[in-house]
Amino acid sequence: MHICLKKPDGNILYFVCCTTKYKTIEKFLQKQNISYSTVVHIKKDSKNCFEEDDTYINCNNVFLGRLKTFIKAYENDRIDFVGEISDNHFIQIINGIMDSPRVENEIKNMFSELI
Repeated sequence: MHICLKKPDGNILYFVCCTTKYKTIEKFLQKQNISYSTVVHIKKDSKNCFEEDDTYINCNNVFLGRLKTFIKAYENDRIDFVGEISDNHFIQIINGIMDSPRVENEIKNMFSELI
């Protein structure tokens, strides 16, 4: 699962990836000496539609995608909209991105206007 964070003016979307494999993220953080503030924990609820009780967002990786590609994949039933995260979790993700030493400053600057 991915969370779409922002569609600025233009045709690029920004995503973060969701995982239930906390140990994998923890090893990555320790190996890279990165703060745990760059990980967001989200519990399953009726709005976010996560399938597992505990889902984690590694804010050290922001993925870009083209809007046209996203729309085409949605129209061809290759991706589904399944829910929304809370505003609180959204802010935590943005803060995690801002804390990350791996996210480019250009991306951080774009997200800084949201907090």
